[in-house]
Parts: sequence; structure tokens; C-alpha cells
Amino acid sequence: MIIHTLVRWIFAVFYGLIVSIVTIFSIIRHGNSYFKRKIRDTTPEILQDISLGKHACIKLKNLKIHYVTTGDIKNPLMLLLHGFPEFWFSWRYQLKEFSKDYWLVAIDLPGYGNSEKPKGIQAYTSDELTLCLKELIVALGRQKAIVVGHDWGGILAWYLAGNYPDVVDKLVVMNAPHPGHFEKVLFSSLKQFLMCWYIFFFQLPLLPEFVIQGRDMIIFDEAFKKDGQPIWSSEEIEAYKYTFSRPGALTPPINFYRAAMARIGTNIESKNVHIRVPTLMVWGEKDKALSLQLATGCVRFVDDFTLRIVENASHWVQTEQPDEVNRHVWDFLNKTRNK
Repeated sequence: MIIHTLVRWIFAVFYGLIVSIVTIFSIIRHGNSYFKRKIRDTTPEILQDISLGKHACIKLKNLKIHYVTTGDIKNPLMLLLHGFPEFWFSWRYQLKEFSKDYWLVAIDLPGYGNSEKPKGIQAYTSDELTLCLKELIVALGRQKAIVVGHDWGGILAWYLAGNYPDVVDKLVVMNAPHPGHFEKVLFSSLKQFLMCWYIFFFQLPLLPEFVIQGRDMIIFDEAFKKDGQPIWSSEEIEAYKYTFSRPGALTPPINFYRAAMARIGTNIESKNVHIRVPTLMVWGEKDKALSLQLATGCVRFVDDFTLRIVENASHWVQTEQPDEVNRHVWDFLNKTRNK
């Protein structure tokens, strides 16, 4: 535990110094324009598209969760969990695709978007978040749900299926490794360790939030690219900038990383729990942050495991290649319909 903490802070400071140097040069190069922010007071029309579903909120024991829902409430529940730095809009293609046969609920995770934002790092531990998701499924009037998660949403989906298997009917994860496998690979693969530099950087206070806001949040333009080309329209990227420019919108999502790394090396039983429910993993092969090794090694944690590699997709697989991703999900759901 002490060694993990020492490593975490050594690399946090190291990457903080590198990012600080790069930021200083950017400020010198761009001058006052580095600090300029576009005023975003009006919700973008793309976020008000009624074809995506209806906006609603539900009050749980300790916080309020915002979600977008579509489909017949009498159908099986499909709970959609986004990653970082995203929000419910991450599932825009799946909300339309699966609404005929399922009741879809795409939430803003706690701390994101229009969901409530608890203060402090401890509010964003995996234990707190998965307990919230379990409570959410029950509050929606269901005993079980098909849980679909991407990135951080996928990590939480793993924890939910492992620790509360009674509320998960089937599991679909996208570019999100099993937590136990991720921790092992992180400290045994130099390639993956270096790819995860941003996780260590996010351990620092204030600086990550400051850098993300630089040059009117240009980081969103850069993050959502593949081979140097935007994978989304300018209107879609503006929707993300709008969401994360809201007061207090940046720190809670970054606190997910702070809480996770603070507990690295602990809670081993929870991280290595075996998954009993049928599980599909869809993986964008060109992910710049997570190596393919993280996908292939998850099989040892799951009884019924299906892996589908999307070759021409980056980390943002479900929005970049929605047709292929949706086809894989349909095949999985049909194959496991009676399981």
C-alpha cells in the first residue's frame, strides 16, 4: 500500500511538471487567448433532440440522478453507463437502435452532467458508485437490468456485476477492462503504464481542471480524433464543451480517478471477483489509452465471455462505429436471450 502510494505521487508530480511546462509554452504562444472562454448559456439543440428520448430525474437515498429514457417501460431495462469525459449523450446511437425491444435508461453518472455532484473524493469510490447503481435499478422498479458500460461506465458495470450479480441480467462492456486485470497489467506492462500517464496526472489538485479549460477546452477537439481527423461533428463536440463548462462540472469526474488510485492495491477481493452473468466485451482496437492486452486477458474473470474487436475504431467505439457495435450487441442479446 505504501509503495503504491509513493509510486502514485512520484508519477503524479512528474507528469504534472511535464504538463506544466507544456502549458506555460502554450500560454506564451497564445497569450490572452489561452484564458478566453466562450459563453455557453444556452443548451445546444442537439441535446434537446426528442428522438433520443425524454429527460427525467430520479431521487435516490443520497443524490439525484439525471437520465434520458426511451422505449416501452414494459420491456426489459437496458441501463447505459457512459465514461470520461462524456455524459448520457455518449449513447445517442444506442438510444435509437434498441428502443423497440428494450426500455433504455442512459444516465449521467454521479458528478456528471445534470446529475447531483457530491463533494469530496470519497463520494466517488467504486463502492459508493456501484451501490448507487444498484439502488438506481431498484428505484426504477426493476430487479434486474442489462447493464451496458463504456470506459468508466464499463468499470462500474464490472463492479456491479461482480458485487451485486442479482441485479445484472447481462453485461456489455466497451473499452473497459476488468478492474482486477487492469491493475495487474498497469504494473506489469511498461507500455500500458506509460499509456496511463493521464491517470497519474489527474491525482494532482486543481491543475488538471485548469489545463482542461485552456483555450476554450480545446482538449475536447483533440481527444475526439482518430488519425488526426475529428470523429464527431463540431456540433457534437460543442455539446460536450457546453456540458463540461457548467459550474463545478470538471472536478467530480476527475475525482473518479483520484478515488480509484487512492485505493490501488487494496480491496483485492472486490477487484478480482468472478463474473457469472453472460458478458460481451466490445473493443475499439485503436484505443490510445488502453492496450488490446487489457481486452484479451479478461476472459479468465468471466464464466461466459464473448470478445468482439472493432478494428477501425478508437476508444470511442460506440459512437465512432455504431453500426458494427450495435450489431455485436444484438448478436449477443439474441444468443443469450434464454440464459
